[in-house]
Amino acid sequence: MAGWTDFAVITGGASAALVGLLFVAVSVRAEHIAQSKVLRARLAQILTIFVGVLAAKHRDSTAEPCRMILGVELIAVSLLMAASLIVLGSRAERAATVAPLERILEKLNPNITTAALILLGGTGLLLGFTAGLFLVAIAALVAFIGGVIGAWLVLVRPAG
Repeated sequence: MAGWTDFAVITGGASAALVGLLFVAVSVRAEHIAQSKVLRARLAQILTIFVGVLAAKHRDSTAEPCRMILGVELIAVSLLMAASLIVLGSRAERAATVAPLERILEKLNPNITTAALILLGGTGLLLGFTAGLFLVAIAALVAFIGGVIGAWLVLVRPAG
């Protein structure tokens, strides 16, 4: 697993920065977000994805992570992410009215894709395939693109 430490540090740092930027976007549009249960749930999903990627990259940023422990941790992170995303998604679906912005966020959220890729990567590591880290790298990319688009839409789209 040599060579992945730098990637883990960069990805973890990017995840942490995106969590902070998401909070800025939410604070700028706080009144609009406070009025929508769906929007709050979708933004919580984006936050879950960023924090999940941050947690997934934590262990492999250490000098010599144990492949088996990393695999178990990735599986645990992915299952926690998936459970959180499902609960938040059901909250959003229970809302009576859905604004156009909320529909767009629903389509763009990389929800289960990110959790599934982290799960597959962790399972691969657990089974002895260090190439499972490539799936975690793809998960981070999917999470970053979907999450940034979602946060951007919240920040620049008009209310409604």
